[in-house]
Amino acid sequence: MDQAAISDLVDGLNQSTSSLVVIEPPTGESVLLVGGGLGRFIVTYVESDQRSAVAVDLSAEPDVEIRVVAGGQPGNFPARWVVSRTTAIQAATTFSQTGSLTAELMWEWT
Repeated sequence: MDQAAISDLVDGLNQSTSSLVVIEPPTGESVLLVGGGLGRFIVTYVESDQRSAVAVDLSAEPDVEIRVVAGGQPGNFPARWVVSRTTAIQAATTFSQTGSLTAELMWEWT
């Protein structure tokens, strides 16, 4: 999937009627979930063995939580897990094309 298509999907998220995009690479061994919308995104990578990682914003304030609706469920997330539209699109585009996490971003294994 190209960056324009990914951008359209991410831009369609609104934390209300649409709050989750699931991206599966051709290998099908893992998925990338982009949840949220309106400038607040949670990007989660899940492997087939259920290990997961979350994209991290290292500039975020420590000990702060931000409310995001992802997958229809509201939740309070550490601010470092809430990333920008640009970061969400970058992560999703790389994953859709390669099936791998982009090394240009920081990831926290959970």
